[in-house]
Amino acid sequence: MSNETPNNSTFKGIIIYSTTGGDRLINNNTIANITIASNQASSYYATCYGIYLAGENFTVSNNNIYALKTGHINNASNSIEYFGPLSGIALMNSSGHNTVTGNKVYNLYCTNTSATVYHAMSGIFKGNYTSSSATIEKNLIYAIKSDATSGFLLRGINTI
Repeated sequence: MSNETPNNSTFKGIIIYSTTGGDRLINNNTIANITIASNQASSYYATCYGIYLAGENFTVSNNNIYALKTGHINNASNSIEYFGPLSGIALMNSSGHNTVTGNKVYNLYCTNTSATVYHAMSGIFKGNYTSSSATIEKNLIYAIKSDATSGFLLRGINTI
């Protein structure tokens, strides 16, 4: 999958919102070459996720997510600073048990050079907004880069 999104955009390669029971399998996908050129000041703009999941009981395996790029600028008043402008795989508001295994996440790049950047970029992000558990294993995460001069965190796997 390849796409370029305009300014003031949020790109999510695969997005699933689910509030009902059952298992969700997201397997064997390629999400690549995504660029968001925005330098917007609002945290809710110019965010980029390869896979974004909200709900319960996900299995995410054997996906290739690479060459994701954004020019995101911080607005620390919003809670997005925990998971940042760019995540290969984001499990948000998840409940039940989630399994993330065998994925390749690489070449994530934030071009923002602003010293006010207060975000973290993550290969895999798991938020713990509700009671949930996760098995995160055997994933390959590499080549995460930011041009920020200060206040920027690069995390392979970020769980909160």
